Amino acid sequence: MAISSQVILVVWAGAIVLAAVRLPSLPTIERAKMPPIVRAYDSPVEAVLQIAGNDPQSLRDSLIALAENRLRPLGLSIDRTRARLGVPVSLPALGTFRVRPMWLANEYPPELPLRFELRPLAGSGTPPVQATLAVALQKAASVAARALPKGSAVTCADMTVERRDISQLPELPLSPLCGIAPGAVALHDIAAREAVSSVDIGKALDVTAGAPDPRG
Repeated sequence: MAISSQVILVVWAGAIVLAAVRLPSLPTIERAKMPPIVRAYDSPVEAVLQIAGNDPQSLRDSLIALAENRLRPLGLSIDRTRARLGVPVSLPALGTFRVRPMWLANEYPPELPLRFELRPLAGSGTPPVQATLAVALQKAASVAARALPKGSAVTCADMTVERRDISQLPELPLSPLCGIAPGAVALHDIAAREAVSSVDIGKALDVTAGAPDPRG
């Protein structure tokens, strides 16, 4: 029990010291070890928009801009030429709305169509409106700049970067930054402008040794 009484004595003495002396803050190096807990989806991107009910094109463009700001950290963009707006109710001739995307900022890829909540600022009893954007999401991809027959040497010079629909990308797309190792070859025929996968190319030994095509 001597240990218990000693602990009580320390706490009691500590309380007296705390009452008289302000304890120093943690050293900077210690605080640096405790990064703040931050999640992108804890701070939804909102915008206040003045919307004209007779100008759906303006609303469409505003929602696309808001969506792209939210998608950019994921490397995604929207093909604006194919974006279609959907609003289930008639909007007022002119109104101000607080607009909030209804998907998580770290959701990859987000569920389509993209959904937005439009909450009128005037009239607290007015229910929010849900608008949708039917879009094609795109991402930068490594694409073959020329036809690459099976067994031919492949370097970064044989690649170019294009934006492609993510639905058309291979399961393991090659990074647009191009990390092709020296001595790599095409493991099968690759057509010009075909999006290239990380399993489409490899060491020459993979082909000359008669290894099966990783893609079958």
